[in-house]
Amino acid sequence: MPILTFIRNFYPLIIFMWFYGETAFMNNIIFDSFDSFLLKADFWLFGFQPSIEFSKIFNQFWFNELMNFGYFSYYFLTFLVCFIIYLRNRKQSFKVIFIISFSFYIYYLIFSIFPEVVPQYYFSQPMSQIPDAGFFREAVKFVQSVGEQPTGAFPSSHIGISIIFLIISKKYSSVLFWFILPFVIILFPATIYIKAHYFIDVIAGIITAPLIYQLSIKVWKLL
Repeated sequence: MPILTFIRNFYPLIIFMWFYGETAFMNNIIFDSFDSFLLKADFWLFGFQPSIEFSKIFNQFWFNELMNFGYFSYYFLTFLVCFIIYLRNRKQSFKVIFIISFSFYIYYLIFSIFPEVVPQYYFSQPMSQIPDAGFFREAVKFVQSVGEQPTGAFPSSHIGISIIFLIISKKYSSVLFWFILPFVIILFPATIYIKAHYFIDVIAGIITAPLIYQLSIKVWKLL
């Protein structure tokens, strides 16, 4: 039945948030938080803390909303990429969802080995806050209140997975690639702006994305 095929394809996407929350219980098993090291890395690169200064300098309403919009759009990209490819090629959609799922869990494993509290939890107030704006700021705050935990940031899975979305989209649908590209571009600075990541997390996400994608392909071929 088509509905059962659809459910079988897409149910793994539903449990990502639950497994992400579990990393908060698994981290610090081997090491304590690496936030102090990551703070030093950002300071070495810039001479200041981007995750603090970014939202302080660019505090205009429209920019605040743009950054929150970019961050919030990430939650829809996972389903959108998988769904469009499912419509275009049912057979390949199994492979795509496996690659995305496997990539998520590789990042989750790294989070447990290399724990990070993330700026919004590591800094004290008011450094941990950004100005309230409008709809998308409230939307991000709601999502974070439901599923966010002081865990899982190095490398940035937001950055890494979004790059994997681009790689997959480029391969299977050029229209989808160009459609999601602006969202991904905005997502990059947004992760720092809302204090979900240090800048070094973003760099690590960019570096690890193609590596994890290739690893996912190799594992798929072994199945």
